[in-house]
Amino acid sequence: MAVAVAGVTLGCLVAADLALRWYFARRSADDYRVHADSYVAVPWAKQYWDEYGALDTEWHSYVYWRHRPFDGRFITIDERGLRKTSNPAECSAPQGHATRATRIFVFGGSTIWGVGSRNENTIPSLVSRALQEPGRLVACVTNFGEVGYVMTQEVFTLVLELEQGRRPDIVVFLDGYNDAFAAFQSGTAGSPQNEFHRRDTFATRERPYAALLKAGGQIVRDSGMYKLAERINARRGTSATAGPPKTSRDERLAAQVVSVYSANVRLVEALGAAYGFKSLFYWQPSVFSKRTLTAWEASEARRHQAGGAFFLLTTAALGNDHTLTTQARVHDLSQAFADCRDAIFIDYVHLSEGANEIISSHIAHDLKLVIPNGPSPAIQEIPGSPARPNRVGESQATCHNFGERSHHASRSVIP
Repeated sequence: MAVAVAGVTLGCLVAADLALRWYFARRSADDYRVHADSYVAVPWAKQYWDEYGALDTEWHSYVYWRHRPFDGRFITIDERGLRKTSNPAECSAPQGHATRATRIFVFGGSTIWGVGSRNENTIPSLVSRALQEPGRLVACVTNFGEVGYVMTQEVFTLVLELEQGRRPDIVVFLDGYNDAFAAFQSGTAGSPQNEFHRRDTFATRERPYAALLKAGGQIVRDSGMYKLAERINARRGTSATAGPPKTSRDERLAAQVVSVYSANVRLVEALGAAYGFKSLFYWQPSVFSKRTLTAWEASEARRHQAGGAFFLLTTAALGNDHTLTTQARVHDLSQAFADCRDAIFIDYVHLSEGANEIISSHIAHDLKLVIPNGPSPAIQEIPGSPARPNRVGESQATCHNFGERSHHASRSVIP
């Protein structure tokens, strides 16, 4: 009798696990962000996220990974692993031939890469569009952003470009969340995200049994029961905004993240002095600093509450760093959407195309002040751009006409 009961119980568990696997496989076929409120009545959203789900990465020395080449309708990645940027035709000429072009390299993580946005509406593409002045100024912008990158990986990327003789006139960095989250994840400031995976891979070379344990762990993680537990855990929590951690360990770690960030700023400035380019640095906004959240944004803030709380603590530490507050080229955009009521974020940190337009207006405004030969009065700024650069501690909200611009950006479709 006991054997029969055990058999029935085991059979029920296996059937339940298979049913859960089937359910979550159907649910995971579409990226959940396709349902974000920024994509309501947006005809291209489903195809965009289908393309995003088809992307893959490959190994790149020094920086670990970049995306493989991809040629979709909304996402294009070239043979170097770089996302396509909308630039003037003059920018396709080899460097040195387009003599009147200002070359701008833009670095960052997935927000700069453009998660959730089509090629022509990523932040680098919008910056390029805002800077063009036919007959006088040609700006060629390259998007070096990569999903998951921390700033140290971006600095390595810049070094590799310089080694190959590719010289920018200006470099732009937008960072923050990945640097904070990687430290929160590992307990060590300055490490890349998911570094434990690479340590495990290295360790299994010398310990074959470790590979078996790793494979067993993956089987468990692939089970329906495990995915159900993950889903329940993700929905725990009732606060729509993340409060700052209270432990002194978290405060010390946040200060260390800012210290590493500050060191990277100084490294880029030193490279600029040696190679003749100027630098601009930005600290990115997140859903955790937005005071009025949409229902979707509130759910994202709950989902990522722990990491968001540490990011807020790191952002506070940024304002206390006197080295950064005296840097004229370091700008804090963490509060850029604090007072917006519209849908801004498609998840905890990635932006809608309309919000990309606001961030790009900040960056374009600052670039016009440092582009060689100075800004031209004829250059038209995007409506709502700030009247002056905002340094660390002087973050400025910009929601002017956001709803109108966001709606316009969402309706435009590639012909």
